[in-house]
Amino acid sequence: METKRKIKFDASANLTQQCYEQIKNEIVLGHLKQGQKLKITELKERFSVGQNPIREALSRLLSINLVTFEENKGFSVAPISEAELYDIWEVFLIIELNGLKLSLQRGDVEWEAKLMAEHHRSISLEKKSDGHFWLLWNEPMYLFHRALIAGCKSLILLEMQRLIYLKTNRYAYLAYPENPEISNPNFSKSQKEDHKKLVELAIKRDIKGVEKLMKNHVNDFFENMVSRLKKKKLI
Repeated sequence: METKRKIKFDASANLTQQCYEQIKNEIVLGHLKQGQKLKITELKERFSVGQNPIREALSRLLSINLVTFEENKGFSVAPISEAELYDIWEVFLIIELNGLKLSLQRGDVEWEAKLMAEHHRSISLEKKSDGHFWLLWNEPMYLFHRALIAGCKSLILLEMQRLIYLKTNRYAYLAYPENPEISNPNFSKSQKEDHKKLVELAIKRDIKGVEKLMKNHVNDFFENMVSRLKKKKLI
């Protein structure tokens, strides 16, 4: 395995969950490469835990298609592909549009207040541009979009959104190591302007307007990401 750094877990907390989070993050961040073998003996040594927590963690990652398993070959990091990215794109759009529509129908004053607060919080991070761009922006981006559809009052839909963002992040970390404000300022500016307009339309309960903007917003993001990954010859 390329990643040799020793990890020390909290022995008083759930070891399976900690193994799951560590391996998941290393895959999403690209520290563990597609096709790389995930040998339980090496993970045991790195994590200083028994075999069972690692097996259970890998089985959970298998269930969300971040790892693969073959008889006599064991576990490996799942590959990335253009086909999977287009699948993610389609499902991402379905979740965002339906969640947003339900939020505008069901959202209350508290939802509006939390949405405006989350948008303000994301704006406060705009001046930070040091380091890996997506490391800074992935959480604020997710929290803003989660706030947009939180008024849907569907825990299952919100959980589906969390999973699709996790899958999106794996590709976004590869596509956006540098700040797009430098490499593509017009794209970055339009994405930020969209966020402001989405909040305004959501508060007005303009379902048609907000759905149209969200569709364009998501499509612009994924089109840009696909283009960047192709230029890097990663898909």
